[in-house]
Amino acid sequence: MIALGLHSVRGIGNLKTGGGSTGAVFTARPIPDQTLTAGEAVNISLAAYFVYSGGSMLLSASPALPAGLALSGLALTGTPQAAAQAATFTLTATAIGGPLDGETRATTVRITIGPGNAAPLGADVALLFDLPAARTPLGADLALIFDLSAG
Repeated sequence: MIALGLHSVRGIGNLKTGGGSTGAVFTARPIPDQTLTAGEAVNISLAAYFVYSGGSMLLSASPALPAGLALSGLALTGTPQAAAQAATFTLTATAIGGPLDGETRATTVRITIGPGNAAPLGADVALLFDLPAARTPLGADLALIFDLSAG
């Protein structure tokens, strides 16, 4: 399990309480499936899914998130590096301080990373040219111009 960030939460709405008579709220709600694209930056807030009114929380993921993604405070951030089949990850919040110190709440998220639109960095690209001999004198300089922009 990888521990990745502290976050404090205040101002709680209508949620069930945990911890008996402490009055502290500590919940984890289901997170919708996430479909991401390799090479595109993401910043997904998890604040609506984890709540602890008694102090701070430490979030962790198991198994480790795909390359390029991390938990930062109460957000899933980063740029996924490569396409990957769907996988389910358990995100666990551990209460730090307050009346429920050390208790945990967990939920899962299914993440799919689709391929990006460009060829991967370092991929071989083959270019074929058919230049009529009559238009290209032997020994003449030839300029090729490429437009690699999307579209």
